[in-house]
Amino acid sequence: QLSNEYDNIGTLLQRFRINNSGSNFNHGLDFGFNYQLGFKNNKQRLLTFSYRYSNNPGDNLTNVNIFDRLNYGLPSYIQQNNSGTREQTIQADYVHPLKDLTIEGGLKGILRKNTSDFETSDFDETTGTYINDPSSANNFVYDQNVYSLYNTYQYNKNDWGIKAGMRAEGTFINAHFISQASNLDRDYFNFVPSVSVQHKLKNNASLTFGFTNRIQRPDIWTLNPFIDKSNPKFISTGNPNLVPVLSHSLEFNFSKYSKGGFNLGLSYNFSNNTIQRVTQLKDTVTFSTYQNLGSNKNLGLNGSINYPITKKINFNLNARLSQVWIRGYFNNQLYSNSGVVGYAFSYIGY
Repeated sequence: QLSNEYDNIGTLLQRFRINNSGSNFNHGLDFGFNYQLGFKNNKQRLLTFSYRYSNNPGDNLTNVNIFDRLNYGLPSYIQQNNSGTREQTIQADYVHPLKDLTIEGGLKGILRKNTSDFETSDFDETTGTYINDPSSANNFVYDQNVYSLYNTYQYNKNDWGIKAGMRAEGTFINAHFISQASNLDRDYFNFVPSVSVQHKLKNNASLTFGFTNRIQRPDIWTLNPFIDKSNPKFISTGNPNLVPVLSHSLEFNFSKYSKGGFNLGLSYNFSNNTIQRVTQLKDTVTFSTYQNLGSNKNLGLNGSINYPITKKINFNLNARLSQVWIRGYFNNQLYSNSGVVGYAFSYIGY
């Protein structure tokens, strides 16, 4: 990679070349089991216990060699980041059916631990060795525990079905910057209602209307304060101060099932304080990170088809087209944009 900088009359002010090499190693382990208990007096009464464990560590190494310099003082350097996510999920669910009413409730706990141990070593041309830079090192541990309970009621009568419920969640965050001897503790409580109404039509068709809230929590990639300088002209980092985002969703769907399945839906989603990637240019270096800012609105039309061509060949098609509006304040200035977003994918299975 070659970088040249000139003044307004074409005089070369700065030049350097970069040879960038690196390696990434990632692996994962998932394990889970379920135990379900039935009842003799009613086979639809069920008590289920579930457990799931996952561990996804990874190692990242970047070697940036800078040479052929003119008025450029940044030394060559090596960056190393050992990061990963470990998660445990414990859950209990109970279903109790009555004549026209089904009651369901449960408890759930999600225990997440995100870690990142990173350091940067600068090349010392005098000694010909790499020297660790303490200001660019950190051992970051981010614990996020989510405890929730829910209760739903589903009423079915003739061709109508109504389901309503509430989920209460508590999120407890404890982040440690071990190298900097600082902590970040935050707790959040959310109440998430949901309601849906379904009407069955003739020929295995149905109409469904639903409203729900969803919680989007930042992941390790957006939280990690590791400063990625694999390209010294484009530096990116995460933000451990990000908070979860609550979004609201309205959906209206038409479904029909006969030989195959067909679904057509209209949805509207909106949220405030969304997580967005923000980019600033300082001097000649671009800095990129994430912040909670702005609002996001999404009006979309989606459809899907599942059709068995033969007994052994199955065709699937999924597509969505939506209009997006986004706006927010950054550095006391209002930014806004809108546009059309769409995707489609299909596959055939044998």
